[in-house]
Amino acid sequence: MIMLKKIADRYVKLFSSLGKILLLLAFCLGTGFIIVWPLWKWATSAPVSYTIAVAAALAGIILYFLFRRLHRKTKTELVTGLLKFCILAGGIVICILLVLHGHRFLALPVVLLMIFLYGMTGNGLKRSEKK
Repeated sequence: MIMLKKIADRYVKLFSSLGKILLLLAFCLGTGFIIVWPLWKWATSAPVSYTIAVAAALAGIILYFLFRRLHRKTKTELVTGLLKFCILAGGIVICILLVLHGHRFLALPVVLLMIFLYGMTGNGLKRSEKK
């Protein structure tokens, strides 16, 4: 009798775990449908406004994290960080534009210049310590 009770308890635990897994799966599917379907509908019916909204949200998130990170730095670290960011962003944008306009070979010197300037910004702007 005790053996049957142990077996029954194990089956109850097994089916309980399976039920929880199925319930979690149903919850995830339902939540995903509730979130994704309106976004998909918006993206297919008005792609321009959807693109603008997503780009604005992404820019807001990037700016939030950028300002939060830069807020903790000193002025020298802030200027150096912004200069590095401008070098990388400008170099990437110029490379993309050159490649899109068919000037792939001109993008290579831009990449090399970008790497050189980034290195100079990180290492060349540090004050030398007097010994």
